[in-house]
Amino acid sequence: LCFAISQTPDPAGAYFTYAFAMPSFPDYFKVGVWPTGYYVSTNEATYAAYAFDRTKMLAGDQSASVIGFPGETNFMLPADVDGSLAPSPQGGLFYTFKDDSFVGHGGGVDRIEVFQLTPDFVTPGNSTFTTVATIPISSFTYTICGFFNFDCIPQPGTASGLDALSEWPMQRFAYRRFAGHESLVGNFTVNEGAGRAGIRWFELRDTGSGYSLFQEGTWAPDDGLNRWMGSIAMDGDGNIALGYSVSSSTVFPGIR
Repeated sequence: LCFAISQTPDPAGAYFTYAFAMPSFPDYFKVGVWPTGYYVSTNEATYAAYAFDRTKMLAGDQSASVIGFPGETNFMLPADVDGSLAPSPQGGLFYTFKDDSFVGHGGGVDRIEVFQLTPDFVTPGNSTFTTVATIPISSFTYTICGFFNFDCIPQPGTASGLDALSEWPMQRFAYRRFAGHESLVGNFTVNEGAGRAGIRWFELRDTGSGYSLFQEGTWAPDDGLNRWMGSIAMDGDGNIALGYSVSSSTVFPGIR
């Protein structure tokens, strides 16, 4: 994995660059910025979570190291901090979703799982990766057209479909701290029936006793359109914005 870290507020200015050798090919990596590190998730032989030493990387120190934890059963998305208030957890947060009927997810109920990776770059063996919340959510059906079926979402004028990317969380897992609580918002693609894609969105809140579900919904108006591959965030007033791709056999692919 290669990183370029800006040395100044000018994006056209100088950068510190780094290259980290990973244990196996780090497919589909996603990055979250947290005060204690750059947190990264990857698709490898299993799904893995990593912390990179942000303090050293910001200073141009080439001795910056990485700490990793493999072994999860679905892809995780690292939280990314918005706003001016620092998060309370020292370790970075990740989440994934699990479907009770999918064998690879280990049974249970339809749920969101939240993890915390707390790195110790001085003594790596003291680093921890723990499940900090298992949160039941409304029932959903995992994948739209079957597991890793890339020819899925219809589009006009061709029999070739588009990849629904419904196996994994979509960007972003956005964190924001408010005066009385901490919020995380996320989204993923679900099957709304007859192979039509919709977007499950959610907000998790922590008021001091751990994260729980504050609100959720599925954006899938009954108009024949597929909505998938979302991107979500929350502003300083608590308003949530969701962008996504749209397509059908009669509507060309677009963004809404």
